[in-house]
Amino acid sequence: MGLSDIIIVFFLAVLCFAAGVLCFYIPFQNLKKQILHLISKDNISSSTSLDEVDLSVPLNNYIQQIKNQIKDQSDRLVFLQKKIDQVAAVLKEVVIILDEEGRLLFHNSQAREIFYLDEHQPTHYTEPVWNGQTPNSVPPLEEAYKNHRTQTKSVYLNEMIRSPDVMDLFQQCLKKKTRVTKDCVFRKKNQYLKSNFQVTALPFFYEKQKTVVLLFYDQTNIKESQQAHIDFVSNVSHELKTPLTAIRGYVEMLIQDLSQKKFDKFEGFLQILLRNCKRMGELIDDLLTLSSLASQVHLEKKRLNTKDITSHVIEQIKPRGRKLHFFFSAPYVMANPRWVELVLHNLVDNACRHTSENSNVHIRWEKMRDRVILKVKDSGEGIPEPYLHRVFERFFRMDPARSREKGGTGVGLALVKQSMEKHGGCVRAVSPKGGGTEFICEFPNA
Repeated sequence: MGLSDIIIVFFLAVLCFAAGVLCFYIPFQNLKKQILHLISKDNISSSTSLDEVDLSVPLNNYIQQIKNQIKDQSDRLVFLQKKIDQVAAVLKEVVIILDEEGRLLFHNSQAREIFYLDEHQPTHYTEPVWNGQTPNSVPPLEEAYKNHRTQTKSVYLNEMIRSPDVMDLFQQCLKKKTRVTKDCVFRKKNQYLKSNFQVTALPFFYEKQKTVVLLFYDQTNIKESQQAHIDFVSNVSHELKTPLTAIRGYVEMLIQDLSQKKFDKFEGFLQILLRNCKRMGELIDDLLTLSSLASQVHLEKKRLNTKDITSHVIEQIKPRGRKLHFFFSAPYVMANPRWVELVLHNLVDNACRHTSENSNVHIRWEKMRDRVILKVKDSGEGIPEPYLHRVFERFFRMDPARSREKGGTGVGLALVKQSMEKHGGCVRAVSPKGGGTEFICEFPNA
């Protein structure tokens, strides 16, 4: 065989090899395009056909099975994600998930109530998508995820909440790789007063991925209740101690005068003792009334005549030296007889005590749509605006010395507020700069 024959045979072998490579290369290129097309999120669908791939039927069926499995797994993940969202939505606690950089990965709907989150901010990150891209232009998964994270507007922990304690808790959890709990005080969004939260950080590490779950439990009401209980005990002790100290002092003076047979001051001392005993009795009665009102779940209401109620209360108080003015545009009110008289009694008595002689006290019953409004206005010095919301606190006094001189136990307005709340209504105080204070009670007329 000559050299020319060898060259021809070699050339023919090369052509056969090239033809064989092309026969396998083209179908596999189509297969590659189809697979890349399938992994695109927008194109994972049971309607996608693989007929364009010129391969054997068994391989075609096998790839179809893989595609169906991917779709089943995707549907299951979507289902689980929806379930997780539903569970997180009904939790009272705020739940957020962050990556190691403090970037928000997930939050439940309650987080919007306390954090600075845009109302259109999604509750969780979505996986990368390649809308409008052909299979040939689909980037690798790692690159696509990186591009997705950089193109998506990220929200960080220090942007949602301005609290060094929460940031420190987050860093401790990452560093110690264990559960950390801490009490943190910070302001909710659009609120001036600070709230008290118990924050728990839970680490979740998987291979190189580090995430932290933060749980926020609002214990503001619990802390306020505890503080109110402490203040209540302290105030009651102080209010009872004051008359007891006076009683003890005058009893000692009486004993001393009695030993010296001095009886000229007996009557005055006994009047002081009687006055302080009455004060203690009134305080105890008010506290028992407050406790009784708090224990009642439902008040029995009746249709009451407003003029009759007012006349009965005025007879009890007997406000001598004050000019009373009445106005009745609401002849009836739906209320509990005992507690509506308590409301009116405390408001009128309070108005008379803070109004000088020959001054005016206005009592008005007004009808407004589905409500009946009771207004009691005095002509006193008025209440400074910062104290208006505090006058309904138990034992609150702007000037303790002057308040005790005018009488009262410090519980009357607290009883008014609690009684109105039990009626399903409300009470507020208004005090213009010119003087005088008006208390406005709203009774639901049903």
